[in-house]
Amino acid sequence: MGALSNGINYLLEFFYNWTGNYGIAIILLTLLVRVVLYPLFQKQFTASAQMRKLSPLLAEIQEKYKDNPQEYQQKTMELYQKHKVNPLGGCLPTIIQFPVMISLYNVLMKQITTAEAASFFWIADLSKPDRYILPFLVALTSFGHSRTIVAVDQNPNSKTMLWMLPAFMFFMSFNFPAGLALYWSVFNFLSMAHQYLFNKKWDEKEKQAQEQREAKKLESRKNRKNR
Repeated sequence: MGALSNGINYLLEFFYNWTGNYGIAIILLTLLVRVVLYPLFQKQFTASAQMRKLSPLLAEIQEKYKDNPQEYQQKTMELYQKHKVNPLGGCLPTIIQFPVMISLYNVLMKQITTAEAASFFWIADLSKPDRYILPFLVALTSFGHSRTIVAVDQNPNSKTMLWMLPAFMFFMSFNFPAGLALYWSVFNFLSMAHQYLFNKKWDEKEKQAQEQREAKKLESRKNRKNR
């Protein structure tokens, strides 16, 4: 964790020397992290899209085996294996975020002594908590980001997390350094934008595939009639 904190500190100082503002430096650092994690998020969104496609089948299995949890789990796993879907494929980017956040916390609290003079818009000190606006931004963006992940999950526990995580982050952000809350809010916003663009492209691809399937069926019917 020390090496990661040193790396975060170096990048933050680099962006600060370039921009002269720690708030902008944190935003640029967030953008860099998003670029580095782009392949993982693509996999996460692909897994979510595949789960969305299987959602009707999962609902059928849940209804059919609602009184037999063991059979329900077995049939669900068989469905995942048949369609080559990893239900945990979207977890890795979220897990990776925690070491980055801890490292950024250490940097803001311990390694950047000049952060006491850092201000950004209404924030007087990015190393101190902001208890007026950022907690609400953290909660709203956490809700939006969580919704894109668990909206297709048929598990009621996952849907409960849709509300629990934003609530948890809301109360935690009252004690977060403002810089960390800023990082989390911007990261979530970028994740939602990335998810929107991915979904739009995925839906267009699925629409084209459906049109091709319909065209093949129509061509097959015409060939049968001609025979």
